[in-house]
Amino acid sequence: MKEDLFVGNTLLHLSVAFTEDSFFEFLIDSGADVNAGNRFQGLTPLLAYFVPIHDEVDYLLKICGAVPTRQRAAPDRLVRLVEAGADPTLNLVDGMTLTHTAALYATSSAEMQTAAQLGDINALDQDGRSPLAYALENENRIAVDWLLE
Repeated sequence: MKEDLFVGNTLLHLSVAFTEDSFFEFLIDSGADVNAGNRFQGLTPLLAYFVPIHDEVDYLLKICGAVPTRQRAAPDRLVRLVEAGADPTLNLVDGMTLTHTAALYATSSAEMQTAAQLGDINALDQDGRSPLAYALENENRIAVDWLLE
C-alpha cells in the first residue's frame, strides 16, 4: 500500500527534496538522524530524496488545470547528507539501493551522476536486478541514457 511507504518518516525525510535550503540545513545542524529508516521499508532520508512523496498533490493540480511549480532541490543535498554521516550503502528491505532509487525517479543527469558517485551503479537488489533494469522497466530515459554512457 502506497501510504504505508511513508509511515515513520521524519521531518528530514519529508524535507530533503522539497524545502528551502535553510530548513534542510537547520534539521542537519540540529542533529536530525540522517540514517533514520522509516517503518515500512527502512527508507532513509538519502533514498527519500528520489521518492515522489507529493505525487497526489501534483496530480490534483494537473487535473484542475494548474501546473505544479515545485521542483526537486539540487542533488547536492545528497552529498550534504553523506557529509553529515548518511550511509549511502544502506538498502531498503528489498535490497534497493540509492542507485536503484535514482534509476526509478531521477529527473536529471545531475541527479543520476550524484547518486552514482555516492552509490554503486552495479548493485543488485535481492532479486538480482540492477539499477539499469529498474530504469528500463520504468522507462526512465534520463537514467537509462546516463547508465549506458
